[in-house]
Amino acid sequence: MDGLDELNGLLRGAGSHIAVRQLSVRDELEIQQVFQACNDYFQIVDGRDARETEASEFLGPVPVANKQEDRFSLGLVDRRAKLIGLLDGLDGYPAASVSWIGLFMIVPQDRGQGIGRQFMQCWERFRKAQSVAEIRLGVVDENVAAQGFWESQGYAALTRTEPRIFGNKIQVVNVLHKVL
Repeated sequence: MDGLDELNGLLRGAGSHIAVRQLSVRDELEIQQVFQACNDYFQIVDGRDARETEASEFLGPVPVANKQEDRFSLGLVDRRAKLIGLLDGLDGYPAASVSWIGLFMIVPQDRGQGIGRQFMQCWERFRKAQSVAEIRLGVVDENVAAQGFWESQGYAALTRTEPRIFGNKIQVVNVLHKVL
């Protein structure tokens, strides 16, 4: 993704102690550690523990209808350059001026400190400067904490999906959006 220096500048300007870097297959072990630490996410969404293959699947190809160059896979790192969070998504989905967040997670020991809120405020300013008009994402019904987080950031309900299978669960996805 272009412009990560600008995003990191916004984060520094906001007084954040985190930075963002592009993720690649070289980061697979660190990504897997984040997934293992965020096992609560997998329990809520899929009704199972994080698998040993989560990172390799995460780094895999984008869905057929999308282009790999439209994907962003970013790592949130702390002052020691330790990976503490992930942001993954697609630009231009489902429309040219929309950016879709497929995954945003922060390890449990760094939650509740305002990191997610501060990051998303900077992310939205950064994306708006890149001519993104709207951000969308999906939250399963059972992920009440995530739903509350996104609503507190100004994201509103757009639609709900029909029930679908996620691992060992059947979930409805709430599609949320925010116009920038």
